[in-house]
Amino acid sequence: MSGSGELIPANSAGAQSQLIRPTADSYTHSMDQVLRAFLAPLAVSSQEKVRMCLGQAALALGFEDWPLEQVPWDRVDAPVVMELVARWRDQLARPTLALYIYAVRGMARACFLHDLMSAEQYNKLKAVPLPNYGEGEGRGQYVKSAWLDAMIASCKRDERTTLGLRDHALLALLYGSGIRRAEAASLAREDLDLAGGRFRVVVKGGKKAVRFLAPWAIKPIKEWLDEVDRQALASQNQPVVSGPVSRRRRPKPLISAEGLVLRRLSKAGRILGDLGDKGVYVVLEERCELAGIPFVRPHDARRTFATDFIKQHGVAAAQKILGHKDVSTTTRYDMTGDDELAAMVSKIKR
Repeated sequence: MSGSGELIPANSAGAQSQLIRPTADSYTHSMDQVLRAFLAPLAVSSQEKVRMCLGQAALALGFEDWPLEQVPWDRVDAPVVMELVARWRDQLARPTLALYIYAVRGMARACFLHDLMSAEQYNKLKAVPLPNYGEGEGRGQYVKSAWLDAMIASCKRDERTTLGLRDHALLALLYGSGIRRAEAASLAREDLDLAGGRFRVVVKGGKKAVRFLAPWAIKPIKEWLDEVDRQALASQNQPVVSGPVSRRRRPKPLISAEGLVLRRLSKAGRILGDLGDKGVYVVLEERCELAGIPFVRPHDARRTFATDFIKQHGVAAAQKILGHKDVSTTTRYDMTGDDELAAMVSKIKR
């Protein structure tokens, strides 16, 4: 690999929050091959997520303007990863931190397999532990019923009717089925069976799996899809523009009733393209602000759904509903509080 760089200690003066100071502007194509090899086995949605994580790592390493395939990942060693963990410890929830470190370790492994990193360097890097979080720390949060009710109420009273319908449908999908953000964003209408209260969605690994909807979630989704149908029909029946076409006098793009369930909207409420993974996050962030509640992340909906389901039906059933291979993963989603546990114990009779 051509080019050189200088590793700088995390506590050096003038480090400017960089762990590696780039001093060259070119590298061989070997790192491009390494990146492709690392991403190749992953599903498309996972590739995008890993790229995002590597981008955050590159930013922390001092390569904010560099393409990922030009960052010298082969020079990242155990001390550098330890510093990354220390920096991210107070900034990220534990699952997010683990995902970032997974991406860095994955690139290190690919470098090792491509003879760009020694076995000793890779093994030391791989041995760097994640931090021990306190009880409940880094686990996200359980969304109180009052908070969910506030979000739904803000959707219903929103003067931007179409936006309110779309956001209500999004909340219904997340909190009514416990699916992940990326799964909600990728849900196709053809895979949705509202009459049966179920749908098929692409899950981790790129395969489709059946998931189920709580009865309360069906109506909001149907009302949103009715609006999609209404706009699709209106776009088909728009009057023909005769004469010269100008900015103000031109036909609007057709809206398809088929495709993904969740869509982006214009300020006027016209349906545009697909909402996307990042869009789900932004929509929820804005809806929390409108509802006057603290921000709840999309994955908190999954935690909330899992906790409620475990209370009512047990861990084994929750494992199947959530699609976890290992039941220990399911138990980590249980966020039942001490007060609730105490109340349960108080009801035990001889």
